[in-house]
Amino acid sequence: MHDKSQIYAIYIFCFDKSKYEQWTTEKWPKVRGIFANIDSICDSLRQTARECDDDDMKITGQIEPSFMYSMLFKEIVLEIHFDLEKEIPGLAKYARQVYKDKPEQLPIIDEFVQQYNGNINNSPVRWYTAECFTYKMLNKALGRLDVATLLKTGFFMRDLHRNIEELHKKQINDNDAPFPKIVFRGEAMTQEDFDSKVQQ
Repeated sequence: MHDKSQIYAIYIFCFDKSKYEQWTTEKWPKVRGIFANIDSICDSLRQTARECDDDDMKITGQIEPSFMYSMLFKEIVLEIHFDLEKEIPGLAKYARQVYKDKPEQLPIIDEFVQQYNGNINNSPVRWYTAECFTYKMLNKALGRLDVATLLKTGFFMRDLHRNIEELHKKQINDNDAPFPKIVFRGEAMTQEDFDSKVQQ
């Protein structure tokens, strides 16, 4: 795992640090530490994020193809005029097929069809941050570059992007709002997804 460029750092979060101390040796250079409390792991993550930013500035080689494709796709999606009267039912039909074995998602899909209109009042950010099909479907599609799903969710990605831009502008212009806000969101991966990412 330490020879994989996709893995920059490894953090071990546990209650008994002594069980894993042997992993912080020169043999395991990507292990940044064993952490028993959230504050110390967050501090280490911030430091590593700064290192990653510095390393990104130094990269002069080739752009990762999947990154390039995702950026091109994003630019295209932002320019497309979507007919929401067709796109929303189309996404709902697709989501019902994908989540046919997860009946708890079906009422949420119905609610999405009835309520979603893409404007700031029906916040795409709210739909994305909810633990529901929108977040799961979009993240999986982005992670796997699943073009069929990305096309079905294109209008939602565009709306989400615009919603985040609007919220960012509001926050910058609001002198009373604490800024900057730091937001972390984890992503769980199946072993299969992890293995495929590591082997790229």
